[in-house]
Amino acid sequence: MDAETLVVGCKYGEARGFRDGAVYSWKGIPFAAPTCGDMRFRSPEGPSPWSGVLDCERYGQIAPQSRNSPIGISSDMTIGEDCLSLNIWLRNRTGTSAR
Repeated sequence: MDAETLVVGCKYGEARGFRDGAVYSWKGIPFAAPTCGDMRFRSPEGPSPWSGVLDCERYGQIAPQSRNSPIGISSDMTIGEDCLSLNIWLRNRTGTSAR
């Protein structure tokens, strides 16, 4: 593993985080299966396990909404119903590599 990435084990597979300065981040980690189609308005279920290492460099989809929101939505963010993901940040305490 190089100092720019950090792979961690999750319940559904491995996830690769990326370093940005003194912080590692894992973006778009699915925590539930999509709630569209037959799953709409039902309690979410766990996501399908993934094989290999999930690259977590980009945010997951955001819930459907108007791009004219008063909060502001970046044009590079994807809107969709598969929006049950989470983002995690970890401060790099040593300044070089995570432990």
